[in-house]
Amino acid sequence: MEGGELFDRITEEGYFSEARTATIMSQLISAVAYCHTKHIVHRDIKPENILVVSKSSQNMSIKLIDFGSSEHFTETKKLNERVGTAYYVAPEVLKESYDEKCDVWSCGVVMYILLCGESPFPGKTDEEIVSNVKKGMVFFKRKAYDESRGIEPIWKMISEEAKDLVKKMMKYRPEERLSAAEASTHPWLKKKSFPAVDPVAVGQVLKNLTAFRVRADDFINGIVRDEAAAGGAHVHRDSANQQEREGGAHEDLQLARQERRREAIERRAR
Repeated sequence: MEGGELFDRITEEGYFSEARTATIMSQLISAVAYCHTKHIVHRDIKPENILVVSKSSQNMSIKLIDFGSSEHFTETKKLNERVGTAYYVAPEVLKESYDEKCDVWSCGVVMYILLCGESPFPGKTDEEIVSNVKKGMVFFKRKAYDESRGIEPIWKMISEEAKDLVKKMMKYRPEERLSAAEASTHPWLKKKSFPAVDPVAVGQVLKNLTAFRVRADDFINGIVRDEAAAGGAHVHRDSANQQEREGGAHEDLQLARQERRREAIERRAR
């Protein structure tokens, strides 16, 4: 896709808004809902697997890719393979008993990060991130920029409807969580009017987002999989898809991504 990865495209473009987040999330949730009607669960929804179709600044059409971790599911049998990426994996996946709603949780995490530029489950290691995911507590109090300058924390500038959708997609108990079909009809996705864009806030959120991507690449978030030879599930290093790793392109791709994101941070610091 000539538009590249979603988060890279956003930071390179240097502009974002709640309205654009709604446009992206509407497409992502619709894609997931369609997969679920075909009884396919993706199981590794994350920014690296969301590509922008075109480089045109007017076009933020996206595609969900990399179904290497996907699985067919039935309504009567739970899945039990631990698979996913640390920041985005649902708590019930770590408990090895889950259904297609694990994808909805991952969509909620992506939406959270799009809105504030930070992960709802921070951590310096995969183990710390996974520990926070297991607790499953989502807060809207993290500051995206300095309140001491008289500017409100970013979440006070996000609409209540947006926060409502995040909360409903990230309900800890899957039976209380929205399905993808239900999420696709949420009023926030149909809104025509959004809060005014604060350039200072947008700049800081983009800076946060760029820094988040660099951190994620630096300690390369793990993908959690069962491996009998290892005596159980453990963390694999994965910032590119399996085909890239097998083709030997993983390290070069990672270095290029890190360099692009560091350059973006330096440009914003000037």
